Amino acid sequence: MSALLVTACGDPGHLAPVVDAEDAFAFQPYGESEVAVMAPDGTLLDLIPEAVKADPWPERDQVISQVCGSWDPLPILLVSPDGLVLGPPEPDWLPAMSPDNQYAAIACFLDGDTVVVVDDHEGVGAGVRNDWSRSGRAPGSDQTELKVVSTDWITTGSQIRELSFNEAGDWLPRWSPDGQNILFESNRNGNSDIYIVEANGWPPRKLTGDDADDLWPAWSRDGQFMAWTSNQTGENEIFTLPLVGELTPTGQMGYPIPWSK
Repeated sequence: MSALLVTACGDPGHLAPVVDAEDAFAFQPYGESEVAVMAPDGTLLDLIPEAVKADPWPERDQVISQVCGSWDPLPILLVSPDGLVLGPPEPDWLPAMSPDNQYAAIACFLDGDTVVVVDDHEGVGAGVRNDWSRSGRAPGSDQTELKVVSTDWITTGSQIRELSFNEAGDWLPRWSPDGQNILFESNRNGNSDIYIVEANGWPPRKLTGDDADDLWPAWSRDGQFMAWTSNQTGENEIFTLPLVGELTPTGQMGYPIPWSK
């Protein structure tokens, strides 16, 4: 997993002063090559967070194969939520890891002799799957389910938590900073929506309406706010939502990114 180096972008004269913004979001502005940081109201922040690197997971491939449906180790293929085929994972790639690195949240399915894992891993695509839809039904993407497993599962045999089980695509799990909840994107209602579920597997709760596509969920650094990209205003704008409060448009066009990755 590569470290995320966050730098603010835009006109420095319009950036907020350097602050220790606990509720900040990292996001990728459309048309920009660098990642930016903003407050929940969309104010750009001149802030660079410390990079965090997850621990190595030597049993990664074996666990993912078994969790996703095969007792025999099989090749892993990374695919984006839009169906772009990204290829096999690099040796240091990891799925969404809990803040304490003790659990992995995996969006995956077994496709013949290949384990397909849906991830936002950056890479060069090798075409787009023709059995895929991010916001509707398709035979490939409909198989994708979310699972949580302990990284020491091979030695402990601990329970695999099924976070989803339906004929729809569920992907992009995002752990809250306290490890108690997971945001994810799903097309189970006929378009792309954002859900929240307790990490222990309680039923998910839908956070978005059905009148727009809502994509790319993420948490603020302190876990008090959530964010995603929505086209409800006709453009791909980032919206934020506090744990208690109302949805806020930020005016920023792009998509939020997990604070460290």
